[in-house]
Amino acid sequence: MKRVIGYMAGLCVLFCVGCASTGGGSGELPRLAILPFTGSTAENGETIAMLLSNRSEIQNVFTVVPRTSITNAISKEAQFQRSGLIGFDTLSKIGNDLKVDFVVAGYTQQFADRNLVLINVINVHTLQQVAGDYREYTRVEDISALIPEMAKKIAGIKRDDANKARLAVFPFDMPQGTVQDAEILAQILAIDIANSGKYAVFPRTQTIAQVLEEHKQPSDLSDPDSIRELGTAVGTNYVLAGLARNLESTKLFFVEILDVEKRSLVTGSQVEYQSISNGLMLIPELAKVLTGQKTVEQMEQKRKQAAAKAEAEAKRVAAKVEAERKQAEEKAELEAYWAENKKYAFRNYIDFLSNPYVVWGDDGLVGGGDKLLGIHWSFLPFTSIGLEGLLGGINSNLAGGLDINAGLVWPLTTNSGYDDVNVSLFGDGVLQIGGRGFSGLIAEYVTPGFDAGISFDWGKAGGVMPGFDIIYKGAWYADGHYLYSLGISLLLSFGSDWKVW
Repeated sequence: MKRVIGYMAGLCVLFCVGCASTGGGSGELPRLAILPFTGSTAENGETIAMLLSNRSEIQNVFTVVPRTSITNAISKEAQFQRSGLIGFDTLSKIGNDLKVDFVVAGYTQQFADRNLVLINVINVHTLQQVAGDYREYTRVEDISALIPEMAKKIAGIKRDDANKARLAVFPFDMPQGTVQDAEILAQILAIDIANSGKYAVFPRTQTIAQVLEEHKQPSDLSDPDSIRELGTAVGTNYVLAGLARNLESTKLFFVEILDVEKRSLVTGSQVEYQSISNGLMLIPELAKVLTGQKTVEQMEQKRKQAAAKAEAEAKRVAAKVEAERKQAEEKAELEAYWAENKKYAFRNYIDFLSNPYVVWGDDGLVGGGDKLLGIHWSFLPFTSIGLEGLLGGINSNLAGGLDINAGLVWPLTTNSGYDDVNVSLFGDGVLQIGGRGFSGLIAEYVTPGFDAGISFDWGKAGGVMPGFDIIYKGAWYADGHYLYSLGISLLLSFGSDWKVW
């Protein structure tokens, strides 16, 4: 512990001396180094840093160190890591080598189910975190769209932290979380506290790690002596501790600022959360409470509003998903229904010897007749075309005629238990060529009509099988007569053998 306190004493001296040196005091713009972002590939990290360096917002208030100088300085620093958060001790060394006043270090990191890009702005002379920013992104290339707002945060940093109370932010204590998540929660809390300008935030250096390692229980700050010992060891006036705890099924974030000298609680707050990723929304609210920008009641009201909005959105999404599921289910059922019926939607048979066709009209019974032969074929599902030869009957002037017909077929049986018989309804438009004792409506012997009926056959699975149909037919004639006819025919079915689909 003495070794750590001695190290911090040296830093405090550096802090006091450097307060007067920031910016050079000669009207020159303070020097700023933007290091390559870590957490992704070296090329991506350098590209993001270059995008920031070229922003006019930054160039108007800083003298930006050239990329070549930064690359050379990094190559000499063995502790510089390309992945994760760069140690603030390393940032200080690089900053001193570059003779800059401020260093910007950023990194990309996965937090719970989110992708984050974070930046920290460090005052090299005072070893303070003076500002920062963090934002979500989906793809690495999306970060370029976030650069303008991040540049504004860097350009607007406050540099008058010399007389402010110093605050150390310890890692979140999360028994059930990952070290990475705990570190990011502490980091975004430190960024929000630094951006508020109320405290001079002590960066997260190796000193903090050493102190926590010696104490073994970093979150146990209920003991006044531990508060003082921890704060004294890192050379700060206050320490900030964050915890994630459960109360049965309720999950809570707790944050507390503790006075090192008085060994007492200065302020604290808590908020309920559902998942660790909620920290991106809740931690900024807790930071506002800790820095006096918002009351607990206001934070809780906003949390409830956000929770209600999230619940309403979840219900909307769930309703949409359910509606889409039902729609897909209904569509699938309809497709299955049509597919099943399609297999049996055919009328492939020869019918003959309708005996008798009973024919009657407006003036009573006209006579009877026989169907000599008919053939019907379904070239498309649910349709059929046909040609029938007719014999004339009683009171008919001609010995025969011809029917051309085309229509629709609908199967009444599928594979649902009637494996032996195919029962179908059908209906056709008919052109009847030939005489029945009346003049044709279209030409002398061409008369329109229709038929409808039901057929039964045993050729469902293919092969030539017998059957019969019952059919009603009607026809209109030029002299105003309408003839009705009803008959039954024998048929030979070819089943599915004539199907073309």
